Amino acid sequence: MFSKYLTEIKDVSIFPILVLVVFFLMFISTIYWVIKLSKNYRNKMKNLPLEEDQDKLNNSENLNEDR
Repeated sequence: MFSKYLTEIKDVSIFPILVLVVFFLMFISTIYWVIKLSKNYRNKMKNLPLEEDQDKLNNSENLNEDR
């Protein structure tokens, strides 16, 4: 079904190239963004799962102490 429509489009062969270029640019920009992140922000994000677990642990300990 779609092949019929795609064959009727003029210069349809340019679409895969454009998609590849857009993907590549997004990939490169993401890599650039990650490299340019500040160290403080990276460390904060790296420790975030541990901080959440620690907060939950502290909350559950506080609940147990109230009983």
